[in-house]
Amino acid sequence: MPHQSASKTNRFRARAVSRDMLVGAAATVLTVSPAAADIVYSGLVNLEAAAGCRTINVDLPGGNLLSIGFYGSSGGVSDGKGPGCRPTPRGEQFGAHLSGTGTLAGLVGADGTSLEKLAAGDLIGTGGSYADPQTTPPQPFYYQLITASGKGGATSTDTRGDWSYGETAFFGFAFVDSGATHYGWGRFTLGTDFDDSRLVDYAYDNAGAAIQAGAGADMPLPEPGTLLLTAIAGIALLAQRRRA
Repeated sequence: MPHQSASKTNRFRARAVSRDMLVGAAATVLTVSPAAADIVYSGLVNLEAAAGCRTINVDLPGGNLLSIGFYGSSGGVSDGKGPGCRPTPRGEQFGAHLSGTGTLAGLVGADGTSLEKLAAGDLIGTGGSYADPQTTPPQPFYYQLITASGKGGATSTDTRGDWSYGETAFFGFAFVDSGATHYGWGRFTLGTDFDDSRLVDYAYDNAGAAIQAGAGADMPLPEPGTLLLTAIAGIALLAQRRRA
């Protein structure tokens, strides 16, 4: 009998510990959900290049400007309007790059200049490499310059950026407002000319936390409820093993 009493006591303790662990896990996971309130989302804006300067401009807090400029036009023929309304040389295929003013910086890839192409759910935060597009131009989505070494000479091609024509993907950026760094994402479609290239939407975290590409939009990102169920299932399995 004393053995049975001790066994019951141990089972009661195991249940109590399991219950406390479940409550603690729920509290821990649910603390993730309020972070969504700190995400500022643009909605679907589908911004196209403005006539004349051929740029897409978005005002961000702290006097920062996110700008997307374009190179040449399709077919390698320049229309005379490039990044910042500067003339572009002939020989450029149509392309686009990130620009801006203030403290805006783009999340770049291994080459240190081209924008890193992101997928939904990729994390944008302190772990990335950022470059100032004002001091490290260009930061292309896609760029190709074909040059010839004299009349009738051989040509060379300089291609940068991971975007392909007709592709929609995410890019990351950061900016400083009131001494705090904020991280954000943009979703961009690169067309074959100005009229079918657009900034689909964008968002940034207003609390200075890292942000997932696509967070804040209606996208299939991990839900706090899913994380909670996973945590509960894992703890239940652990408790079952302890009882065994």
